[in-house]
Amino acid sequence: MKKLVLVFACFLFSGLLSAQTLNKGCVLGFHIFDQYELKPNVTTEQLEEFMIKKFIPAYNEAFEGITMIAAKGERGEHENTLGIIYYMDSEKVRDKYWEEEGVLTELGQKAAAKLQTVQQEFSELAISTGDTYTDWIIK
Repeated sequence: MKKLVLVFACFLFSGLLSAQTLNKGCVLGFHIFDQYELKPNVTTEQLEEFMIKKFIPAYNEAFEGITMIAAKGERGEHENTLGIIYYMDSEKVRDKYWEEEGVLTELGQKAAAKLQTVQQEFSELAISTGDTYTDWIIK
């Protein structure tokens, strides 16, 4: 099942990035946002629109060398669940922002600080306690 999800995600991802290929050694991070609660009177569509129009562009600007793309589960275990796909050219790109899982480097902290405004806007729409994810290295 996990292989099917990875193959589908790679197919979807390759269609979203025109003229870009998945090179050997690049990192794909698949994050599933399954641990959040919408605030009263906020719809999933409003959260999706915010992520696509505000959060993702701000993130892509703050974290140079990383491309974040929105996704939504259509079938299977995570149907109707929001997701994010991260594309990084290499582990080296990822590691310049994160020392290890969940621990930002100094550069990562500076990049994250640029997101304070959109983080505040997100907190007005939903409460998040995290996400589940796996980083995949293309072989």
